[in-house]
Amino acid sequence: MSSVLVSPIGRVCYPSLFAPNRFSEEDKPEYDVTLIFDDAAQIAEMRKRILEAVKAKWGPEGAKAVKSPLRRVEEKPEYEALGYEPTDVFVRFKTRQKPACVGPDKRALSEADEVIYPGCYGRVSYEIGCWQHPSGGKGVSLYLRHFQFARDGERIASGRGGAEDEFDALPVDSGAVEVFDDDLNF
Repeated sequence: MSSVLVSPIGRVCYPSLFAPNRFSEEDKPEYDVTLIFDDAAQIAEMRKRILEAVKAKWGPEGAKAVKSPLRRVEEKPEYEALGYEPTDVFVRFKTRQKPACVGPDKRALSEADEVIYPGCYGRVSYEIGCWQHPSGGKGVSLYLRHFQFARDGERIASGRGGAEDEFDALPVDSGAVEVFDDDLNF
């Protein structure tokens, strides 16, 4: 792994900074955040550092066979559905250790502060890790260390809608409701 780096400020998508994600039973829980950038110049330094790490690990030809952690939104239709442009770049940062989260003034933030949400802006400190899978695939991961909230942004809807949009109001009944019918053999 290389030294600690700091990302540019990006738009937050799918933050799991206070509780870890587990995508399947086989997966180990991970904290993560995806940042989306709409300008390639924003991530030029990040791209340069990733290429340096790849060349240090596998030589000058190493970049040709490596899966990059910098990916275009066009690869993920669900991001386009959230309003991002196909040419925007998304980057996922992950860790198994809980990251610290701070505000612009470096004051510690907790989940109760309700400051970090999909659509806000922030940046991360991270390390670059080059890896090789036993089956031969090579890749680069960006390991999240900590997160800094930068500013508010328009909240991104999950696409799921709210409960109030999916249900009709029920009549209020002050009487007791019989849950079991006496004719059933339970």
